[in-house]
Amino acid sequence: MNLKNKSEIMSAITDVQLGANTVARRRSALSEDVCEQLDRDLCCCQWFSMRCDESVDSSDAA
Repeated sequence: MNLKNKSEIMSAITDVQLGANTVARRRSALSEDVCEQLDRDLCCCQWFSMRCDESVDSSDAA
């Protein structure tokens, strides 16, 4: 497919804002996926290490 105004179409799609419910569903799905990956990976390893760094939160509230 050859679109002459592809950059305009991509820009318009990028500018569309998602609703709060959509964002919440996607965040929940991503969180669940990360937890499943972590569980799967931890089941396969004998040892693991954990590192805790200082907060890099932009609000500096952590």
